[in-house]
Order: sequence, then C-alpha cells, then structure tokens
Amino acid sequence: MLAPPPFPDDVPTAIFDTIVLQKLIEGDELEEQRLFYACKHEGFFYLDFRNVTTNQIEGQTSKFADHFTDIVRQTFDICMEVQNWPIERKIKYEKTDRVFGYVTPNIKYALKFLLLNFLSTLLNNMIFLRSCASVTKDQGKQE
Repeated sequence: MLAPPPFPDDVPTAIFDTIVLQKLIEGDELEEQRLFYACKHEGFFYLDFRNVTTNQIEGQTSKFADHFTDIVRQTFDICMEVQNWPIERKIKYEKTDRVFGYVTPNIKYALKFLLLNFLSTLLNNMIFLRSCASVTKDQGKQE
C-alpha cells in the first residue's frame, strides 16, 4: 500500500485541541474544562474516540443527547432574544475580530452577496468542467 505524500511545509494549518472522550465519560473535570474552552474560544476540536467501547457510548448516548438538545434550545432562545434587540443595543457589540460580534445589516448583506456570487461562480465552473469532461469523453468514443 502506498503512503500518502508528505504534507507541504508552506501550507498554513490550524492547531486544534484534542479532547479525549474516555475522560469525558469518566467525568474528568479538567477535560470538561478543556472542552468548554475549546468550544468557547476556538470553536473547533478533535474528539479522540480511542479506548472507548461501544457499551460506554450507548450507555451515555441518551444522557448526552438530552443535554445537547437542552443546550441547542437555550442557544436558539438566546439568538432569538438578541435578534429582537434594538439596533442601538446591537451596535454596542459590533464585530471587533474575525469571528465574534454584531455585523451591521449593510455589511451582512454585502457578505451574503459576495458569498452567493462566489458560490454561483463555483457552480458555473463545475458545470463547465463537467461539460468539458463529457465532450472529451464523447470525442474519445468517436475515435
């Protein structure tokens, strides 16, 4: 079996924390704090499933699902509350970095327009490339 080529050194990468599921199942408070920090500050993490048996996961699934559902419901409620704030209050939390903060409507619509434009261009290019591949494939059959 061939090994994948080495990852290039000149490509930027992100470093994420690794959260160990086994420790969370065991109730490890430090791991819970690490998970909370990763969610709050980074937004991403690796979840290490090694050394976890199916029985351990099945025994915790219902408890985790119920807790997760509660968190999602609370988050949605908070989002709806913030959405209903007057603009004067929202501006106090104006975006100050790449991720967190309020984006004024003009910027929001401009970003949405740029994203839709990018996706449309990408889709058109994919259709073009697919049609080129079909033509090339059909030309190969004729020869």
